[in-house]
Amino acid sequence: MMKQILTMAAPLLLTAATCVGAVRQAAPDGPWIGEVTNTGDQPVQGVAVPVEVYYDAGELALARGDAGVCPSVLLPGERGAFEFTTDDAAIPASAGPPFDAQFPPVARESAGYGTRRSEGLHAVEVERSEDGRTVTVDIVNNGQLTLRDVQACAVARNGDVSVASVAAGAVVTRRDPLAPGTKMTFRFEFSAAFDGRVHVFPSGTLDAPDPSCCPAGAEGWSSTDVGPFSVMLPPDWAYIERQGTDSFVGEFAGDGMSLSFDYGWYSGGPPLPDDDGGYDLHHETIGGIDTVIATPRTPSGFTGLFVEQVEEFDRSMSVRLSLAGEALSYEQNQVALQIFRSLRFDRAALDGTHPW
Repeated sequence: MMKQILTMAAPLLLTAATCVGAVRQAAPDGPWIGEVTNTGDQPVQGVAVPVEVYYDAGELALARGDAGVCPSVLLPGERGAFEFTTDDAAIPASAGPPFDAQFPPVARESAGYGTRRSEGLHAVEVERSEDGRTVTVDIVNNGQLTLRDVQACAVARNGDVSVASVAAGAVVTRRDPLAPGTKMTFRFEFSAAFDGRVHVFPSGTLDAPDPSCCPAGAEGWSSTDVGPFSVMLPPDWAYIERQGTDSFVGEFAGDGMSLSFDYGWYSGGPPLPDDDGGYDLHHETIGGIDTVIATPRTPSGFTGLFVEQVEEFDRSMSVRLSLAGEALSYEQNQVALQIFRSLRFDRAALDGTHPW
């Protein structure tokens, strides 16, 4: 019998950068859970996976527009996740299992960053249900920009970092716009229990005229992968390897400034607010990871980013990361902050080894 196929929604700008990996069917009627990877050298936005659902033993088919990816903006090398259920498709009531869903190997996407931003937003888990499937999260604006239409998605991972479930956040307390120093509460309903962490990806639209496709000064930036993590760097910057003892160290340098990193069990943490002339500290969620950003109150201080637990890589001891530059001008500080916010960890590198 000829398969009946409904027309898909109009596609986004298609490139071949974002690839769909293996998809797991959690039950006979779904959900289907999978990951995608941006294998290109530039950021992409609006990432979505086309889906075609088959039912009635494969005799009928329904083509659905897409399954949204969390996060919807992927930097080079970054992984996103998606979850698709039969509820997401207009399957006739008369249709029955078994259900099957097909996912093409290449996702849809648009080039560039788009207008949504996550600068300054911090996701704080405040409650988890007894069965572990409902998680309540506060999204706090710790930045200096006002954001509208704040949204959040979340990826729940098991202890082996496999994806257990993906959910979009439902607003519990609405606040629009989200001004600096204010917060919103979201609730995430996951389809399965999990034994790892929830990685939340908040974003909003600037309460100002739309910027160009990229954050200011980020045109032409490229990804630099040093092994356990990667960052985006401006043109003509370089990664400089350094020799460490009990940690992995190195330096990113260019345009008269440098940022040194230390990745390991004994890497330093953030300064205290009153250290050496004073620091302003705030928590920020970057790539689904909790970080602390320190900015100095004096020109001689250092601007730094600190990750106090990279749990995906080691659970017996806290693997940390510090990335900092000293005596930076205002313009150099802005460049450093953009580099910090491009930090992404390689969750696929969980193999029990360390680069030092």
